[in-house]
This record gives sequence, C-alpha cells and structure tokens, in this order.
Amino acid sequence: MYFIRHSERLDQVSPQVWKDSPRYKENKWDTPLSPNGYKIAEKTILDILENDKREIGEIYSSPADRCIQTALEFQKQIVKLKGILVPIKIENGLIFDFYNIENYIKKFEKRGIIFGENTKKITFVDDYMKPKNIAKRYGEQNFDNDYKPIISIKKINAKNNPQTQFNMRLNTVFDICDKVDLNKLNISVTHQEIIADTICPFYFKIKYFNEIDKFREKYFATNDYCFWITVDVEKDKMDILSLKNKDGVHPITKKFIESLHQKT
Repeated sequence: MYFIRHSERLDQVSPQVWKDSPRYKENKWDTPLSPNGYKIAEKTILDILENDKREIGEIYSSPADRCIQTALEFQKQIVKLKGILVPIKIENGLIFDFYNIENYIKKFEKRGIIFGENTKKITFVDDYMKPKNIAKRYGEQNFDNDYKPIISIKKINAKNNPQTQFNMRLNTVFDICDKVDLNKLNISVTHQEIIADTICPFYFKIKYFNEIDKFREKYFATNDYCFWITVDVEKDKMDILSLKNKDGVHPITKKFIESLHQKT
C-alpha cells in the first residue's frame, strides 16, 4: 500500500494567486496544486509504474483539493499506460492534521496576530469537499460514487483532542489496508501529517505529541512533495521507497531514509 503525499501546493509557490482566488475566501486551508504540481505528480506515478509491475488495485484520496488533483493525475497516467480507469475513493480520514490548526492559531496569537471569530470557526471538510461536489467538478466517472468513507465528515469536523484525532487517522490507514488486496498496487493520496505525524510515529513508537513535532521537523521538509511510504500490515513493517520533487531528495529526508533502512 502506497501512502503518497500530495504534489506541490499553490499557496507555497504563488501565495498571492491563492489569496486572490474565490476558494481562498471559502476555505484558506484547501489550496489546490501549482501548475508544476501536476508535472511532479505525473513523474511520481510514472516512476512507481516503472518499478512496480503489479496489477493496479485501488486509489484513495483525501477530500482536500490538492490531494484530489494529485490522485486524478495518477489516474490519468494509469489510463494512458494501462488502459484502465480506476475510480477514486474519497476518504475523509486521510485529511490533514486538523487539530494542529488550532495550535497554529494560538502560536500566532502569542506573537500579537489576532484572528477574528470567523477565522477560528474552522470547518475542515466543507461542502466544496464533499464527494458528490468533488465528482461534479472533476467528472463523476472518475470517482467511486458508491464508496462510503470510513470516517464521516461530521467526525472529522468535530472538535476532538489530539489523541482522538491521531487514532482516527491511524485507524483509517489500517482500515484501508484491510479493505484492499495488498498483492496489488494500491495508492492513497494524503498529507504529510498522515505520513510524518501519524504512520511514522506509530511505527517508531513515539509516545508523546510534542515528540511528534520534533520528529517531523527533523526528518521532513515543507517542499518534500509526492514522497511516499509503503505499509505492510502483516509484517508490521514500513519503508520509504523514494522521494521525488522539484528539488530532488531533501537532505533531511535522505537522512531519515537511511536511518529507517538501518532500523528495518
């Protein structure tokens, strides 16, 4: 099972373009891909298909726009090379680290930046990100419209403590692995937080949330786009196979890959 981070975010390379868009005014956390992000996504899936010759299984995606667009690019390249259309299953539990946004606001408030009440009332998965509306925008034929997500939108949007949110995301990861044929090439397009803040800490047995922040900052970087890990549930094993982005392998992430190989 490949858990792949989305491709390059528009807000990271063209912040003003993103801020000027209508979607920013609705949900500032739901940035789409940059133009270069599509190229990175294309190269990533072509690398995977070149090195993994198994039959294609399932494609899952977070409802965030950048993940949907990445998954669609993967789907497009699979159609070109394999001649099959794999409908994308939208899974709410693959969304980014929702509890941390409140911590993000608190950090800025300590620096004297005041957020209005409307900003604090964050809806992580809004109507724009509901499966039926995603399918209308990007083509209903591209999605599994009968798929019922493991975690409901109501649970995602509820204010839960970090431990509850962590468990929700981790349960999503393993529930997805239980649903698919692991002998096939299966893909879940998600966020750095799911990989760096949820899956990796679980396998490395990190006990405290403040240690997760340190772990991420040490081994992962903001511009590490479309890196991925595989999860072998039966063997309780994890491996980072590769990292592809416009800057190549980030030196910090390279160090993590090397240390991971030593552990496994």
